[in-house]
Parts: sequence; C-alpha cells; structure tokens
Amino acid sequence: MSTTIKEIAQRSGMAVQTVSEILNGKGGRYRIKTQERVKQAAKDLHYRPNAAAKAMRSGKFYCAALLLSTEEGRSNLPQELLGGICDELAEHDYHLTVARLPDAHLENEELVPKILRQWLSDGLLVNYSAKIPPHLIEMVHRSSGPAVWINSRQKSDCVYPDNFAAAKTVTKYLLSLGHKKIAYVDYAGGNSAQTIHFSRPDRHAGYEQAMRDAALTPRFMGPDYPVHRRDRVNVSSQWLSEKDPPTAILAHTRTVAWPIIEAARNLNLRVPGDLSIASFADSERIDDTGTMLTTINIPNYEIGRVAVKTMLEKIEYPDRIIPPQAMEMSLMIGETTAPPDVKKMFDL
Repeated sequence: MSTTIKEIAQRSGMAVQTVSEILNGKGGRYRIKTQERVKQAAKDLHYRPNAAAKAMRSGKFYCAALLLSTEEGRSNLPQELLGGICDELAEHDYHLTVARLPDAHLENEELVPKILRQWLSDGLLVNYSAKIPPHLIEMVHRSSGPAVWINSRQKSDCVYPDNFAAAKTVTKYLLSLGHKKIAYVDYAGGNSAQTIHFSRPDRHAGYEQAMRDAALTPRFMGPDYPVHRRDRVNVSSQWLSEKDPPTAILAHTRTVAWPIIEAARNLNLRVPGDLSIASFADSERIDDTGTMLTTINIPNYEIGRVAVKTMLEKIEYPDRIIPPQAMEMSLMIGETTAPPDVKKMFDL
C-alpha cells in the first residue's frame, strides 16, 4: 500500500499543506530544517509520488521521448550519451521513454505531436544523426512540440560535437610535432548529403584548414567507393608502399586507424617512429596489442546532458529558438604519435 501525504504529515509533525508543498517543489518559503524533516519522513516511509496526480496538477508528464530509427545507420546511441541523458533528466525528476520508429511512420505530418501524446511526453530528443529523411527535418521544424536534435548539425535546437574545430586541433598537434606530410584518410566513400554523417565533411574541412593555415598542401587518402573493413588493411598497405608516403595520418574514425596501424606493422614501419596516427573516437582507444591510440574524443556524456537542458528550456519557452550548440572535443595523447624520424626524412 502506498504512503500518503497525511501519513508523512503525522510522521514529521507538520501540516498536510506544508508537506504537500515541500514534496511538490513549492516549499521554498519554509526553513531548510523543515524541508529536510519532511523529506526525511517521506524517505523513511518509502514515499513515491503519484505521477498521474502530479501530471494533472502541473499539466506535465515529466517525461522525455527519445526518437530512434529502426533503420541501420540512422541512429547512434553510445552508452555515455544515454548516461548523460538519463542523469540530467533525473536531476529534474524526469524519466525517459523510447520511441523507436520505422521510416514509414515518418510520413505523418502529425508525427511529433502524436509521439508526445502516445508516449505521454513533454519534449522530444531526436537521435537521427545520419541518413536523415529530408522530410523529417522539416516536420520537426514545423511542429509545435519542444524538440532537440542530438549529434546532428541543424539550423537551430541541436547539440553536436564540434568536428571542424576538433580536426583543426588534432592536425595542429601533428604539425607541432614537426610533421608536414600529413594525410587525411576516410574509407566510407560517397558524398551524398542525405546519406553521410555531418562529421565527415566537417572533419575533412577542419584538417584542410589547418594544413592551409600552415602553408601546406592537404593530402586525402581514400577512394570514392566504400572500403569494407576486411579490405582496409590491404588498401592501406598499397598506398603506404607508394613513393613519398605521409609521415602522419589523421583517420576519420578508429575503424580506419587500426587497419592502417596493422598495415604499417606488416610493412615493418614503426608506429609512431615512421608513421604517426591520430583519430576521432568515443570509446575503444586500445587495440588487441594494448596500444593506446591518440584520439580527439567525442563528449557524448556532456552532449546528452546539454541536449536535455535545451529540451527543458524549449518546454518552458515553447517559442524560443535556440542556436546550435557545438560541443568542444578533447585531445587525448596516446602511443601512436611522435615527432617524425628526422634521419629518415633527410635520408641520412
């Protein structure tokens, strides 16, 4: 049987109205000791607020819906991102529900209001980061529901990692080590704006900007077609064996970096003595040999928390348009980068 407000009042020796106001977040006019006394009594009696009653009083469900796709490659939900979302929601006494939908459901112009009604939610976190259906962006924009995009660079109401600035940072780091022959490698292939994640052009552009700022010519390694993971070691071996190979590599992802490292080792190239390698990552910076990869890390946990804060702001101020929020990424120095081998560079 659930604990009542009256029972907590009897336990704490306070009036029912006092207990009700404190437990509903409206007890600011009471002394701290009084608030603590009521909350301790509620805790002792294992009190759990009635969510339905709270929703009726406030007009809110205190729930956020996380919109995910059932289609492969459209949504990405790392553990750190989910942790940030849940922790920030918990601090505001919100809970999370998941709306996982096939693309066919995205044709409904009432999509966002329908999700908010069916999932009893106050706001929406949109986790579509790649291969985004074009009409989905417009529908979310036109809807009246508080919605925030996660890891997607939109015109407003979005939170994402600053890939452009991050690529400049890690490229400048390689330059500071003395490298001049730095190449950018991406094996995903294809350039359709509807199918690629925004990080691909942003990272490449940030790398190119840093190289041009240093009066150096950018070098891109990667065919126009996607290279399957099983073929990446062979492809990497081919261009590493060519004349005048780079002394440093910035890989688009760690799944590109590790095959390059394996190819270099197969060619008896020292990493980082003969070839330095850095990449972007959100986890798994260590390979099977125990090597720690130099990476610039995606702040997934912080992105989750900021996305929730932005959604709550949209709930409070429905007409407010919030500018895009680009989250800074941090450089983590590993064991795969070092100054170039000067002796080898000058053939001494």
